[in-house]
Amino acid sequence: MSNEITSTETETTTSTESQPSKTDAAVEQVIESAVGLGRLWARHGLTIGKLALETSATSLGTTARMLSSLAEALAPETKDEEKAA
Repeated sequence: MSNEITSTETETTTSTESQPSKTDAAVEQVIESAVGLGRLWARHGLTIGKLALETSATSLGTTARMLSSLAEALAPETKDEEKAA
């Protein structure tokens, strides 16, 4: 009887040891997938942020040029006009 118990214990131990390795591999694959997905979203967010900043910089440049043109248009054309003001 003791041989039967030892045999059964060995089989149980062997089958139990193989299950965690399958589970570990599945968990590892899920983690790798989640990290990969996170990297994709981070890259996407950074790209969108870059584009938003570039657009904002372009808009600010255009506004600065318009303000400069307006300032030149409002500037007195002659020294006589400066004294009158």
